[in-house]
Amino acid sequence: MLDEAISQFFLRLPFAHATQFVEQIWAARDDGRLMIVPITENRFYGAWKLRLRFRDKPRVSFTDLTSFVVIDELGIPNVLTGDEHFGQAGLRCKVLPNLLGA
Repeated sequence: MLDEAISQFFLRLPFAHATQFVEQIWAARDDGRLMIVPITENRFYGAWKLRLRFRDKPRVSFTDLTSFVVIDELGIPNVLTGDEHFGQAGLRCKVLPNLLGA
């Protein structure tokens, strides 16, 4: 989902602000405050299997599906998100209001 967040930053914020925010993400990763989980081939394939399972939800993005795989794999109990698809997937999560006004 980091890819979607970065895309939204650059769509909605001045370039300098979006760049600064993303640089802060890298700094948080570098000093251990943030973990960025890569989407491996196995995780990608797991997302594909979910895509087939959620055939009745065509608007769920493939990025969301990869997130669902990671959440399940790592046993993450709650997810804070502004995306209603997380609740539709049956994940235990708290849905935040869309703060960016998408």
